[in-house]
Amino acid sequence: MFLVMKKEELPKSREEFENRAILYHILMDMEEFLVYKQRFVRSLDERQKKLYWKEK
Repeated sequence: MFLVMKKEELPKSREEFENRAILYHILMDMEEFLVYKQRFVRSLDERQKKLYWKEK
């Protein structure tokens, strides 16, 4: 997604710039969330994974 954003032409107005900045910020937050989620899952042992995903 970031590569796609780099290839787009520059914003033509302040509103376009702000919208793109917000989108970029959301994407960065999402990426950070996924990294934390991945760390969390990797830290679980098998018993905890079964409890977390309610497996039987």
